[in-house]
Amino acid sequence: MGSTELRQILLKEMQTPAAQEQENRLRALQSVYSLVAREERKKAGRRRQGDLSSIKTARLLIKAVNAKGAAIKRYGSQGRTMVAQLESAELAIIDKYVPRQLTEDEVCQVIDQIIAQVAAQAEQDIPRVAKLARKTIGLGAEEKVILGLVKKRLKKSL
Repeated sequence: MGSTELRQILLKEMQTPAAQEQENRLRALQSVYSLVAREERKKAGRRRQGDLSSIKTARLLIKAVNAKGAAIKRYGSQGRTMVAQLESAELAIIDKYVPRQLTEDEVCQVIDQIIAQVAAQAEQDIPRVAKLARKTIGLGAEEKVILGLVKKRLKKSL
């Protein structure tokens, strides 16, 4: 889903009548909408086209989810449980738009298949295996997670 399509969905959902309970939902939708719009404006400043690709949009959403998770931990450690609960509620709403993330076991299975397929055996095979894994897994896992697991699996097989 591209950024324009996501913004249209968010606009439609923001126009739904809001009750007191829906206030967090509206705030979360507005924050994602403004985040996507800001990134589109940045891109439009460099080029004429402002729409973000589905990959960039998904990465932007993952970044927002990670930021919310960090805020929840920070507020929780500071004893600000009420704010942490609000952030958790917003995180649940934003998470609905993020592509499904694979578990570590699922990523490891894909990596093991690729290692067997290309007969990788040494550390110099890490870039090749990581590239194929990123291509196969796509948005199912973050790149740094994939790279870390590739290194771990190849070093384990040595």
